[in-house]
Amino acid sequence: MKKILFALICLIMLGATSIAFADDGNSYLSPADKVIAEITKAIEDNPNNAVVYCKRASVYTYKKQFDLALADYNKALEINPKYAYGYACRADLYEKKGDTDSAINDLNKAIEYDHTFVKAYNNRAVAYSKKGQYELAINDFKKTIELDSKHTTAYAGLAMIYENKYLYSEAIATYRKLIDNATLPQEKAWVEKAQNKIREFGGTL
Repeated sequence: MKKILFALICLIMLGATSIAFADDGNSYLSPADKVIAEITKAIEDNPNNAVVYCKRASVYTYKKQFDLALADYNKALEINPKYAYGYACRADLYEKKGDTDSAINDLNKAIEYDHTFVKAYNNRAVAYSKKGQYELAINDFKKTIELDSKHTTAYAGLAMIYENKYLYSEAIATYRKLIDNATLPQEKAWVEKAQNKIREFGGTL
């Protein structure tokens, strides 16, 4: 199964839509469908494992089979009603379906059961931002940064809210913190954007 999962990750990274091949009894299935088949077998062997349902739901989500994904997330949370990660994943699905209110409700649950869940705070901040609830978003972005001082997207989200509120000094200060804490090569684009924003607002680097 590890080889199949690796194939699926490669498929997602390359942006391919389908790859068909034949082997062991699952002839001409795409990598995603082969993963689903493997996970389904695991569910049959252990039908009370919430984690496995979430794994299959994530693949259904990748395939945009949202109803099947939702059914699996619901089942996972029926099995384990305190599964914070399950709530966070279902919230992601609700966002993809355009249901921000349901996403926020699930993120509330995720945080209730795991007060240190960085992703849940950050994603709830983004959801609040979409709804224009900026003070709530600011609080969650700050909590995200408190838990993970190098969370680049949280700095960016917080700075953009300050920008929308015309609080340019706060935006500049936050973009500077982003630059100070962005150390990974893949964060170069965020750093460049932050530098440009600082210049735009009349700040110095």
